[in-house]
Amino acid sequence: MSRKLTIAEERLLLRKIRQGDIEALEILFIFYRQRVFLDAYLRLKDQAAAWSVTTEIYSWLWQHKPNLFPFTSIKLMLQEEVKKRTIAQP
Repeated sequence: MSRKLTIAEERLLLRKIRQGDIEALEILFIFYRQRVFLDAYLRLKDQAAAWSVTTEIYSWLWQHKPNLFPFTSIKLMLQEEVKKRTIAQP
């Protein structure tokens, strides 16, 4: 996706996700899945493992939606989640 989300758009999506809006999560996934996958792939050097980390992160977001708070940037939060999940990988 060539267009970037603004901070205001990210916060609106996050608020909608916290309220249980699955479409908001889908939009977030569409905008950031390639970046999350690439970050994971560059760390793991394995496509299947990188895809697994990517889907795990979005699943985690949905499962923990009530506890999510407005981040400075969702993009940065996703990068941190990739780091956490790939450090323990072989």
